[in-house]
Amino acid sequence: MHDISFHPLSGKGLGMNAPNIATGSSDNDIRLWSLNNTVQNQKSIPLRGHKDRVNRVLFHTSGDYLFSGSYD
Repeated sequence: MHDISFHPLSGKGLGMNAPNIATGSSDNDIRLWSLNNTVQNQKSIPLRGHKDRVNRVLFHTSGDYLFSGSYD
């Protein structure tokens, strides 16, 4: 994992099953995760499209957009 970003509404009324965290990594994918600790096998939602490792992910302050930076 190269970067992690927390949704700006995490812990402030954003549902526990909503994507609360975004990660970017060397497998060229961005993954969205929830903070639901009642699920034993957490599954992520992959966002694909980059051709090289993702080195930066960032939620917009509104939480409506996710920005990413890659070496591609």
